Amino acid sequence: MAVVERRDLVVSHSADGGVNPALQPECLLAFAMNGEPLTPDHGAPLRIVAPGYPGSAWQKWLTGIEVLDHVHEGRGMSGLDYRLPIDPLCPGDPIDPTRFEIIREKPVHAIVSSHENGNVVHRGQAIRIEGWTWAHGTPNAEVAISMDQGAHWQRASLIAPEGSYSWTRFSLPLVAPVTGQLALVIHATDAKGRQQPLEPRGNPRGYCNNMCQRLQMAVI
Repeated sequence: MAVVERRDLVVSHSADGGVNPALQPECLLAFAMNGEPLTPDHGAPLRIVAPGYPGSAWQKWLTGIEVLDHVHEGRGMSGLDYRLPIDPLCPGDPIDPTRFEIIREKPVHAIVSSHENGNVVHRGQAIRIEGWTWAHGTPNAEVAISMDQGAHWQRASLIAPEGSYSWTRFSLPLVAPVTGQLALVIHATDAKGRQQPLEPRGNPRGYCNNMCQRLQMAVI
């Protein structure tokens, strides 16, 4: 639990990741950024930096830290806040708050940065699809791209990241085969075998949506 004081306001924020993540060398208490003291917008006087964990664990404006032996349900961290369903849910399913668990890691994800929906390419034109993939401190094993809604896949090349929590660059050369619509599906898998879902998973609050990106381009 982090105790935060701002002027006459005292707020308790919880970041329930357990003790082990806090002991990792990548986890920091930051007081400066880019050689300059933190500004209030970035969490001055002190903030947590927890690579691989969701933003809810990167608490700002720290004035104290208290270690608890139980989950702290502080402001904005109770009920379904920052929690994911343990069992798959469909829209309209009854919600049992006891069957939710706190978000402790980011799921595997990949996104294209070289192109966007609506781009126009020419038939037979060689294009290079590039982007970034990441997971919770776990190496990315594969990024595959489909040009036919998932019937066939081509593996992209991965460029080794700088560190275990760095994003990984991927790249795949393609040729637009026929005129019309080119529909790409981008799918990532990490080294533990965890994959992006092709369709969204039931999730009342919308947290950690890592459904495969779908990209539509016109071929002329």
